[in-house]
Amino acid sequence: MPKSVLCDKKEIYERVKSLFLVNGYSGVDIKTIAYECKMAVGTFYNYYENKEEIFCEIISDSWNLFFKTLKRKKVLGEFIEEIYYYIRNNKGFGLTFKSIPIEKANNVNNLYDKIVNDVARHIVNFINDDYKNIGRRIALSLFMSIILFTNSYEFNDKDNLEFIYNLFLSYQKK
Repeated sequence: MPKSVLCDKKEIYERVKSLFLVNGYSGVDIKTIAYECKMAVGTFYNYYENKEEIFCEIISDSWNLFFKTLKRKKVLGEFIEEIYYYIRNNKGFGLTFKSIPIEKANNVNNLYDKIVNDVARHIVNFINDDYKNIGRRIALSLFMSIILFTNSYEFNDKDNLEFIYNLFLSYQKK
């Protein structure tokens, strides 16, 4: 492994972002990060405390940017579709919430809660008042359904979206 850093912090961020996108959180280790950034393993720690820190920074930045778009959706189907394509196109996002050992990633779990709460707060705009008290459960169900379908089924996106939308249709305001 090279001893000198060939990346600045912004370049490290971008290279590691690509690694997480493809492999998810559990599929990336510090040695892989160091190799990808052409630096010694110890040099990585001059920039970040651990992989959890850089992962949270990447996911948080990505989510905050995406959520601005998501908040503009005024129809449940469009809202679901936007989340569906975000998860499908950012496979690392879905893999992360399916595979992180809870006890080893407190900051990631806090970020996960923030994301679920963001969606839950917004989803109550679409659902019948009878279901507003279970907005978080609906949001979690939506995420897990999308992750399952985008990672496990060979159906096309249109079929997946139609199925997922129909799962949540009963909650919608009439």
